[in-house]
Amino acid sequence: MDLITLSARFQDERFWNALKNTLLFAIIEMVLQIVVGLLVANALVSSTFFNKFSRTILFIPVVISTAATGVMFG
Repeated sequence: MDLITLSARFQDERFWNALKNTLLFAIIEMVLQIVVGLLVANALVSSTFFNKFSRTILFIPVVISTAATGVMFG
């Protein structure tokens, strides 16, 4: 990409619109991920039922992959 093409790109309104949309999406997504992560972390710390249930759900893939490996090679 040469300087002429680059300067033409900076003058294009679609480029600035795409850049604005990308930055807006990235900022909103980042804020939502932080808020949801904090809410889930708070729920894991405070609730005993949710804590045990979520640990079970998160540990199931470990158990399944170990069992599948044992069945394949055992």
